[in-house]
Amino acid sequence: TGLYKDLEIPNGSNWEVIKLAFRKLAIKHHPDRGGDIEKFQKIKNAYEILSEPDKKEIYDKYGEEGFNRENESFESYESFEHIENIE
Repeated sequence: TGLYKDLEIPNGSNWEVIKLAFRKLAIKHHPDRGGDIEKFQKIKNAYEILSEPDKKEIYDKYGEEGFNRENESFESYESFEHIENIE
């Protein structure tokens, strides 16, 4: 499913729409209020990506697959950073 669909908003929505949708759905689906934890995690993940301008731009341009590929590349690079510190 798409991140915008998870937040129940149209593709390309702006920051205000994303924020309001997240708040509404987070309250409705929060596990502490008897909500579904899997649905809440999807909502939280969608918000974490779409609320960051750089991440949102990648997602809007390349979709979920492109975003995941970009994230994997970054994580791989990060792991090489620690190799320099090995004695």
